[in-house]
Amino acid sequence: MRRSIRGKVLLAGACMIAGLTAWGQAASPQRTSAVSFDLAASYTVEHSQQAPDVCGCFWMTGGSMDFTATLWKGWGLALAVNGEHASAATAGSDLNSLRTLIGPRFLARPAHVGARRIPVRVFGEALFGRVYGFESLFPTPNGVVSSSNAMALQAGGGINVQLSKHFGVRALQVDFVRTDLPNNASNVQSDVSASWGATYHFGK
Repeated sequence: MRRSIRGKVLLAGACMIAGLTAWGQAASPQRTSAVSFDLAASYTVEHSQQAPDVCGCFWMTGGSMDFTATLWKGWGLALAVNGEHASAATAGSDLNSLRTLIGPRFLARPAHVGARRIPVRVFGEALFGRVYGFESLFPTPNGVVSSSNAMALQAGGGINVQLSKHFGVRALQVDFVRTDLPNNASNVQSDVSASWGATYHFGK
């Protein structure tokens, strides 16, 4: 049941991002193919679990930074670094994680909102990389260790609001996050993260 609810939430989120992307594309008939860059710093919360169907659920909090180079008709490459912490997450032990990911990101054409015609842009992404868990307890065939490396996936999207030529805010970003850290079960964690923060834009 929990997996079914998660699937419905992710499907609804994907439909929302797709609808917003189409709205942004329809709102501006002109598209520039010039290269541009965006830097974002965000506060992040993540609903985490020890293993699928064995919730042991807890919240992680932290921060993230990402850099995007938009290269052609909204398509670009994003690099994201995310660090989070949870107290007494597993068996009374804290958990710290550091994710480094890279992958494609699509940034829709801006839609202008309100009397001031504020540019609002939505984006979607699929990033892949590694997660490093440390200062915690990770069961392995050779015993419990305090740190571990594993594969990581982050897929979702968000909304950027441009307040001036260079500065703006990330109103919201929502991602599905999968990591493969040891957990004495399936060695898979399926989480949902949300973040918001500040952005800096340069280029066209």
